[in-house]
Amino acid sequence: MSGASDRSQRANCVLAITTYKEGLDPIKGFLKWDKELPKLIRKLGAQHDQFNQTIQILFGSITSDAEWLKMTTDPRASLELWKSKETALQDKLQNTYKSYQNTMADIARIMAKIASKLDLDRAAEVSTLPNMLLTSC
Repeated sequence: MSGASDRSQRANCVLAITTYKEGLDPIKGFLKWDKELPKLIRKLGAQHDQFNQTIQILFGSITSDAEWLKMTTDPRASLELWKSKETALQDKLQNTYKSYQNTMADIARIMAKIASKLDLDRAAEVSTLPNMLLTSC
């Protein structure tokens, strides 16, 4: 009987170790994610700043300070103002205007996807500025 008992104990031990390891995997994954999250947030913040600066460079020379303030403070309310800048932006960008449109479409799509994955209540509103920039094109 002792042979069967030893096998049973070994099987239980293997099962316990396997269960323990399977339980550790999600914890290790969470801890790694917890370390990476601040880095990702910083990178996202830096990309946001770079996006804002790029848009300011693009539109800065074709808008007044008052227009720029209105356009960035409430993009939805200033949709007509965004649209009114289309020709000036096309003239400024010339051959690269199509690339600008494609980039804005990509940004809007990515922002909406991120918002939906984060289960944000206002997922549709998250991509307001890129959509305003896109619809002005």
